[in-house]
Amino acid sequence: MNKKSSYLLGIISTIIIGCVLQFFLCCKNCKDTCQAKKESKTTTNVIVEKPVIKPVSKNGFNISDNSSGLAFKADNNFNFLRDNFNIKDSMSSNMNNQIDKLAVYFNDNSNKRLNIEGLYNSNEINNSVFPNLGYARANNIKNYFVSKGMSSKQMNLSGRLDDNFISDSLNVFHGPVNFTISALKDIDNNKEYLKKLKDSLIAKPLILHFKTGSNKLTLSNVQRQKIADLVTYVEKSDDGKLIVTGHSDNTGLRDNNIALSFERADFVKNILNENGISETYMTTDSKGPDEPIADNTTKEGRAENRRVTVTIN
Repeated sequence: MNKKSSYLLGIISTIIIGCVLQFFLCCKNCKDTCQAKKESKTTTNVIVEKPVIKPVSKNGFNISDNSSGLAFKADNNFNFLRDNFNIKDSMSSNMNNQIDKLAVYFNDNSNKRLNIEGLYNSNEINNSVFPNLGYARANNIKNYFVSKGMSSKQMNLSGRLDDNFISDSLNVFHGPVNFTISALKDIDNNKEYLKKLKDSLIAKPLILHFKTGSNKLTLSNVQRQKIADLVTYVEKSDDGKLIVTGHSDNTGLRDNNIALSFERADFVKNILNENGISETYMTTDSKGPDEPIADNTTKEGRAENRRVTVTIN
């Protein structure tokens, strides 16, 4: 082989070796890149967002009268467990001192009114007899103020849904309540309001029905509001009383029905008392089968007659 042929063979060999290397190196890289792109297209990018943890809500005790400039404040407040309307903790000495001063202030200013707005969450269960858990909490706070010497006539109650009020990890709500002070500007209007409320409650008393042999009580929204109206009247009038009367159908002996009707009336009275309605405002009575409102010869009529009525004197 001459020199020229050897040189040409070397060039061809170099080209062949280069092609082989390019195939195994470059094409493999291209293949890996393509595979990676393919996998990236078939794989869904999932962005995991961290849950937003809202800070615990804490309201300090704060009642201010803008017209006088007076304020009653404490670091702690009325606390409640989730789904509960009973005040959870005892009050600190500082808070009790503030409430004592508040009671003196209201006793000296009969035209002043304390508005108590209880708060609740939409995922709470209302186990009270009131329209909502916030109202039930406001009612228990009112009772605490009454125990400290304030008059229930000077307090107005309401409840409000507030899902932004957050409980702590132990399901405790710290101070789910707002207070404002207002003035009663027209006494005559207040008397007229109470008269209209009384007429309405007498004309349409609260009626609660029971199944045969049962003392289970289930309340509608309308009945819950009626209970709130009944309590409002007896606490703001001078001599208001709730009259809780048991009734029955005519099945069985009259004496047994009289006794059963008393049991039902006492049951309702106890339920109301457990919800913060004082026994001093309530009396019980029994009519048994003597005052039917429907035909006892039918199943539907007997069901109507098995009832407890709650009205006012």
